[in-house]
Amino acid sequence: MESKNIFYTRLKEECKKRNLSINQLERNLGYPRNALNNYQVTDHCPSGIRLIEIADYFNVSPKYLLGLLEKKSHLDVINYFNGLETEEKKKIILVSQEWLINCSISGNS
Repeated sequence: MESKNIFYTRLKEECKKRNLSINQLERNLGYPRNALNNYQVTDHCPSGIRLIEIADYFNVSPKYLLGLLEKKSHLDVINYFNGLETEEKKKIILVSQEWLINCSISGNS
């Protein structure tokens, strides 16, 4: 069944990126079973508290989850980095180290 609202669509996208089911997310956040699946078939959005909890979990803006912003977040780099998987963090660190080495060799910053 196709989602009736942008919230559920974006929620599913964020879960998919992390190889996480909606039911796993519910367990991780301490929600009752199907608390989030119910948004698939309704036009309702979550409460403000639940919306913030979900946005914080995924490190995205609540406005993004509601479809009020096209970009995922206006969060700073640290929050973005903390939301990455371990392997993604390692790649960023390696690229950063390589950049720093190249800058110090060439004298550029």
